[in-house]
Amino acid sequence: MMIFYFIRRKKFICGLILSLALPVYVAAKDFDVDIYIKNIKNQKGQLFIALHNNPSAFPSNQVEAIQTTKIILKDHQSQLNSKNELIHTFKHLSPGTYAIACYHDENNNAKLDTFLGIPKEGYAFSNNVRPKFKAPQFKEASFKVISQNTSLNLIMGY
Repeated sequence: MMIFYFIRRKKFICGLILSLALPVYVAAKDFDVDIYIKNIKNQKGQLFIALHNNPSAFPSNQVEAIQTTKIILKDHQSQLNSKNELIHTFKHLSPGTYAIACYHDENNNAKLDTFLGIPKEGYAFSNNVRPKFKAPQFKEASFKVISQNTSLNLIMGY
């Protein structure tokens, strides 16, 4: 009879430990980041936005981005304000270091068009990094998510 008491008590203690630890785990992955995309030239085409936490995949490898979004601008006209600004939220992030790459695919060919390596369509990176002759490094564009209230401005350049 005593053995059943210890088994039940052990299960109770394990359950208690798990129930206390679970909210900490869930809360740690529940940060949101609001992105204010400014200076969108027109409402043609679509915006591609990629959130990265891997320096080797930033900025061009969208497959390895942890979250990606395609916003068809004509479908989101009601969300664009008079200054052609749009808000997007990346949800359910863990605390950490991230970088964002965004481009305006005006001709709907699902790629950033370039001429001699120079973008012909609009683009933006977190921290509004604009290197002259190369893509930015992750550390130049990175930002930290350490609280629930994180927001960034991305200013599109054309």
